[in-house]
Amino acid sequence: MSASSTPRAASTTSDSHDDETTRRRKPTRKKSMHSDASANSTPSTYRRMKRKLSSATADTLYETSTPTKRRTNGSASPRATVDLEHTKTANGSNLASITSQHSSTAFASGSRLPEEPSPARNTLSRTPTVVLDEPDGTSSPKKSAKDLSGIFDALSPRSSSSLSSPPKVGGLAKRMLSRSRTESSCGSSSSSSILASSSRSSVSVQSTKAEADLRPSTPGVRTYAGRSRSFLVQLPAAAASALVPHAMKPGDESEEVAVDGDDEFNRESYTDLRLRWGVDNSEDNLQLSLGENVDETTPNHGLYNNLSSITELRSKGESRRFMDEVGYLFEGLDPKGSVSIRQSTALELVNKLCDVDFMRKAKAADFVRRVWDMLREAGAGDGDKVLDSSLCVLAAIISSDPRDLSTITRKKDTLSILTNLMRTKRAADPLVAVHDANSLTLKKLGISKSEQMMLMKLREILRTSLDIALEENEISTRLVVSHTLSSVPSMGTAHIPAIIDTLSEELSSLPAHMDTLKAEIPDESMFALRHIGHCLTILDSFLLDVNNKDAQLTHHNSFISLGSGLIRLIVVADNINWTGRAPEPEVRLTAHQCSENALRILVNITNNSSECCRSVSEDPFSLPIIIRLIILSHRGRNRQFVADDKTTALLTDVQLLDQLCLALALLTNLVQGYPDVTKQLARTDVDMSCQGGPSCSPYCTCPTRITAFACLVSVYVALAKVEETAEEPTEHVLRGHIAILFGIIMDSNRDIRGLLLDQLPGTSSARKLDNLIQQATDFAALYAELNGAALHSNGGRHGRDEPQHGSSPRAESTTHGRVRPSEEDVQHTKFVLDVISSLKQMRSEMAE
Repeated sequence: MSASSTPRAASTTSDSHDDETTRRRKPTRKKSMHSDASANSTPSTYRRMKRKLSSATADTLYETSTPTKRRTNGSASPRATVDLEHTKTANGSNLASITSQHSSTAFASGSRLPEEPSPARNTLSRTPTVVLDEPDGTSSPKKSAKDLSGIFDALSPRSSSSLSSPPKVGGLAKRMLSRSRTESSCGSSSSSSILASSSRSSVSVQSTKAEADLRPSTPGVRTYAGRSRSFLVQLPAAAASALVPHAMKPGDESEEVAVDGDDEFNRESYTDLRLRWGVDNSEDNLQLSLGENVDETTPNHGLYNNLSSITELRSKGESRRFMDEVGYLFEGLDPKGSVSIRQSTALELVNKLCDVDFMRKAKAADFVRRVWDMLREAGAGDGDKVLDSSLCVLAAIISSDPRDLSTITRKKDTLSILTNLMRTKRAADPLVAVHDANSLTLKKLGISKSEQMMLMKLREILRTSLDIALEENEISTRLVVSHTLSSVPSMGTAHIPAIIDTLSEELSSLPAHMDTLKAEIPDESMFALRHIGHCLTILDSFLLDVNNKDAQLTHHNSFISLGSGLIRLIVVADNINWTGRAPEPEVRLTAHQCSENALRILVNITNNSSECCRSVSEDPFSLPIIIRLIILSHRGRNRQFVADDKTTALLTDVQLLDQLCLALALLTNLVQGYPDVTKQLARTDVDMSCQGGPSCSPYCTCPTRITAFACLVSVYVALAKVEETAEEPTEHVLRGHIAILFGIIMDSNRDIRGLLLDQLPGTSSARKLDNLIQQATDFAALYAELNGAALHSNGGRHGRDEPQHGSSPRAESTTHGRVRPSEEDVQHTKFVLDVISSLKQMRSEMAE
């Protein structure tokens, strides 16, 4: 052996001795390895380690995870290979901790390793184990330490590498990423890399591409990163996989990197946060609030957004603040809460909604609909006295806005609940009971002291805060509900029986009070005039709706039962309206509206119904009150009242004309449907100058009375005089209508025919009939023109002496360009033509 090989042999023997000592070391020595290495890791130790590494051959290279065999003078040393493998498995983890701790301390303090001249060969990328002497002097194979030179390459992408394969990060990288330096290594493979060289000119193109792939998208070096230091920051999954692409194998759960997420990297998107906290609710997305599906097939990718004006944004902000302020009220309506809390909350809500500013904000935030739903969920409408009354008052408040009312009434149970509440008897009405203050009644109804105070507050709201303007003795549950339902455009068929029942109940009490009503104004205890008016409005809307024709036939018998009660109501309304005893004009107008609605309903139910005509005409008050209305309406239009009459300023010309037309239409239906009516008219006497009063209600008792036929003829003659100077066709229509009525009367009874012809103006009976035929024909032409029906179907039925009005341009124009008339209009037109034909027949008989 040459002299140059002696030192190498001595070094080999010393290394073997050190390795044997390490193998015989107790386990406790391994546990203290970390602290010993930390104490002995100094720059001199590195220089000693580098000098020992310089003794290895320059062509020795280590792969990324497995070291190659040591070459000495061109031959492999098996003993050295065993030492390396053993040292890797036994001490690799501890030496990695030593080097990591020393490196972090050195670089954190800003110090650098002392540079020494090295021979022109590649620097080995591993560190030898610490040499320890065995006490027995024996030598053991040398163990290789786990290579730790690549740990800074993962965090410093700029460091160059002479290897083409990317480095692997094992247990050390996982321990650093999981912020634990004392955790034991879970990986079995070591990572190897060459230390950064002072010269960067030797970096290959392949290394440059590898560095670009390993460079994270986020800055790799930061002083602080949220909650942690830069080299202990928790990296996101994407950045970690880019830094350590070969650190994990598929399906290896032990190699997963803990990336719970830093605040900056793994925070939730704004879309997720908006969905979590419900930012996009009804006020922001109307389609979602209405339950519609939003089309998301074509994403906009941020190219366009729904822009809101500053007014809309301000409105949304105001609505949200408003909902936050009234949120406690919704909590008070919780069905699980106590009844007293729900009652007081309902009262407070109703009271707040009476405020104009609060109501404006409530409508903007769709608060009214939600209040209705919350009250229903809290038990309103299920029998609780205060909650039911609060629901009625809320419905009255909502009825002031047709849009809000339509929204509420579209709910399936709203109309059913309101109609059931309207059936409440006056004796069982809590709003009436607290006003009467009868302790026995309150105790019987189960109303406590606190509930009495709440109900009194509701009465105060109805009296002062709403537009209903109710008096103290008028306030009742049925009146409040009927006021709300009268604002509904048209009630459903299923709810009409409830309206008819409550109206019949009110009208049934009229006969018992007829004598009292002659002397004084009807009191609320007798019958509710305003409630009756609301019910009549509901029934009138139902009968005028063309879509309810089949339903009207279903409830026909129920309407017939109302005939007699409606006649009595007209008598009472006439007594209130025309005697001038009512101190308030509102009462008179209410009475007139009841009378007008009652007449309209009677005209509808007696049309083409002989049974209903018989029921109405058999009432002894029917014909006298009808004739009286015709006379008073005609006189009112001509202002033929005495000077001290107080009713002249109350009813307008339009109202008087409507009342006159309705009274004539009802009389025409009765004469047509029940022939005995003509005989009753012959026995009815009325004074044309009667001013009414308790003594003449319902029968006129004036000394200068004349027959009903004479009264109708007087109106007919007065209309003929006004017709010559009238510019509007109103007088033509009225006179033509009376002519048709005279034709029906004369055709039904020959005895009445002569009596009526004697009272008509004219020189002869034939001339009188010619005037009636001409006026009836003009009326038929005008009626056909208004209703779009044709008169040409009556072609050859005109008499020789009759003027051919049917062929006039006005009549011919009705046959062209008209919409097809309804079946009812066609029937009425045919009926008018039949009456004209009967008059012509009478004229022909007289000519013979």
